[in-house]
Amino acid sequence: MDTRPIGVFDSGLGGLTALRELARLMPEEDLVYFGDTGRVPYGGRSPEVIVKYARQDVAFLRTFDPKAIVIACGTVSATALEALREENTSLKANQSAVFATLLEAQRYAERLREELTAALQWSESLESELKLARKEQDIRAHNRILELERTKTLNQRILELEDERINPKHAQVAVKAYLQRAGFAGDTKIEIGGMEIGIYE
Repeated sequence: MDTRPIGVFDSGLGGLTALRELARLMPEEDLVYFGDTGRVPYGGRSPEVIVKYARQDVAFLRTFDPKAIVIACGTVSATALEALREENTSLKANQSAVFATLLEAQRYAERLREELTAALQWSESLESELKLARKEQDIRAHNRILELERTKTLNQRILELEDERINPKHAQVAVKAYLQRAGFAGDTKIEIGGMEIGIYE
């Protein structure tokens, strides 16, 4: 989001009414106001002088790096607007635009709100996708842990069986326990590793 301020200028303090309306239309925006009280009023001066003053006003506001400039002065709008706009067309895209009236500023505000709403919707959608991705990642991680645990258990059992195969005593204990649980008769004999023993011995 472009956080640069919006500049507003007038030949005096009358533009504060426009500033108040802009603040109502765009409460989220920072506003910079310039009132040229040292040369008020602009009315009655020659077009050349009005254009000169308007350019100076715009140049001053540009020191604040505004994203837009609103002309709140009727005399400037009627006399210097086209000159300011023509000069503005040669500026880089990231520099400020010049608006003549509050109506144009209002349309600009509506467009900004639409862009902000779209950005928020995109942000919410992205957050939802990230949550889903994290959930899927957690599920995959959980399944991986279960897989590792099963592998560990299987490996441990293989080692136990290997140990029973190598050490007949371990095999005897395992077989005797199995036969006893199965209810074989007391005189049942088994032979493991060349040794014959009773399952209850």
